[in-house]
Amino acid sequence: MTTSGTVTFSVSRDDICKHAMYDCGALGIGETMSDDDLQLCAFRLNLLVKQLMGTIDLAPGLKVWSRKDGYLFLSNSTGTYSLGPSGVGWASSFTQTTLATSAASGAGSIVVSSAANISNGDNIGISLSDGSIQWTTVNGAPVGTTVTLTAVLTASALTGAGIYNYPPSNQARRPLQIITAVLRDSNSNDTPLWFYNLQDYESLPSKVNTQNTGDPITLYYQATLVNGILKTDVAAAADTTKYLHLVYLSPIEDFNSATDTPDYPQEWYRPLVKALAVEIAPAFSLPVTQDMLQAKAEALAIAGRSNPETSTMFFQPKDDDYTRWGQF
Repeated sequence: MTTSGTVTFSVSRDDICKHAMYDCGALGIGETMSDDDLQLCAFRLNLLVKQLMGTIDLAPGLKVWSRKDGYLFLSNSTGTYSLGPSGVGWASSFTQTTLATSAASGAGSIVVSSAANISNGDNIGISLSDGSIQWTTVNGAPVGTTVTLTAVLTASALTGAGIYNYPPSNQARRPLQIITAVLRDSNSNDTPLWFYNLQDYESLPSKVNTQNTGDPITLYYQATLVNGILKTDVAAAADTTKYLHLVYLSPIEDFNSATDTPDYPQEWYRPLVKALAVEIAPAFSLPVTQDMLQAKAEALAIAGRSNPETSTMFFQPKDDDYTRWGQF
């Protein structure tokens, strides 16, 4: 017996819509979807995949395939950061170099040790002598190792200062949920960070006191619209050569065109078809049958358990047990 030797089977947006229409009886084999029917199905499909984001999938895991890495550069003037499309210093990856010669306040260009990874339009952060990182963009292609900036420097920068850059395409997305966070120093040593809930964060007495600076130890995250809001337990960072490395659950990508493939692994293709069939049937004045509901439930249950989380678990006595044990 000869197998195919491939594991690349995939489906497109229109494949999912067509087979969902087959399943609910809105389309016969060999028939063609009308433009109106396709638009309806594509709209409902986007509604469906947006509801199956993050941990909302009846699954025991945390959607391992939608985990992304994000890097957040810290500020010496605030402990609140925007994570999303307009976040400053929030990237999915970045490159770095150093300043080859010092630059004065008001300079419109800098000379770097290497411009190999710097391009026109990149977001660029320059470590200034006042301890801040100034973010602007690269204005034109570098000439040799000279990089022209869109905004002039607001303070001087010293030789050897850190230079960080990333293209707009590497702007990280708004996290649905942050899974892990570490504080990484210039030697790539990591310090794990912890998370507050809202009540614990609001109970902090000095979280916005400008005298309360240092390395963040604990974070609080709100997945607000457009940009998420990350808050630290310090009002500002004392050392901006350190940055945060976050692992987060990313929103699922949209279906925008006929050939778009799902932002899901293969085991989710069938659930998308079965769930969409149930979603669109009423729009075609067709009944949602018990067989359709069972097929949807079965497909979702199987897919939801296909990538279970592996985690560490430990047990400890309750507080009253400690008191009781202390009597022996």
